Amino acid sequence: MMKGRSHVLPILSAGLVAFLTGCGLGMLPTPDVDLPSTVQFVLDNAQGFRSAEDDPLQTIDPGTVIDDLADLSGCWATMFTDAEIDVGAAFFVVYRFDPEDGSVTRWSFVGLQTGRLFPLAPVITAEHGTYEITGENTLLLSIERLESNVNEAGQVTGTLGPTAPFAVPYERPALVTLSGDSMLLYIDIATADDADEEAERPIFQQFDCPTED
Repeated sequence: MMKGRSHVLPILSAGLVAFLTGCGLGMLPTPDVDLPSTVQFVLDNAQGFRSAEDDPLQTIDPGTVIDDLADLSGCWATMFTDAEIDVGAAFFVVYRFDPEDGSVTRWSFVGLQTGRLFPLAPVITAEHGTYEITGENTLLLSIERLESNVNEAGQVTGTLGPTAPFAVPYERPALVTLSGDSMLLYIDIATADDADEEAERPIFQQFDCPTED
């Protein structure tokens, strides 16, 4: 399979692109957001989470079984960089799995490849819940609560706060290939037939989890 374009990055209007290219991102102030230490580590080491073109997970079939999912634990991150217009931004996804209690946290946000939140949208979302191994290459994430740094008035704030709780957990299946300290994880699909062959591959790299604040 060939690595194709991703559509996970926000679609930027022509006016916004003109503003960015005319003024420069360095001139835009970034609100001071108190980030979890796991997320801050990923931003501080952003280039280490760019998927290599020659990574073996770029060419295997989604869901190929290599390592036992029972060994899945710790922190993982990736940055999606393919976009029709390059403004130096990337879409980041970070996971923290704890096999002892079956808990999982999933952070997602747009950041700059230079290591900070995207100035025009310094928004981060955290999904908290549990995960279950449902097959040799599948997981089921049960998201119980959300956090974000956008308040009820739609304003970006400096801290993550809870949003309205779910009446029942929100279930997100995942198709997974675990291979040492690399992982191919497709969220919200359960079979290889559902994987988008044209999208940038969701290849995650493991790292030592920081101590959370």
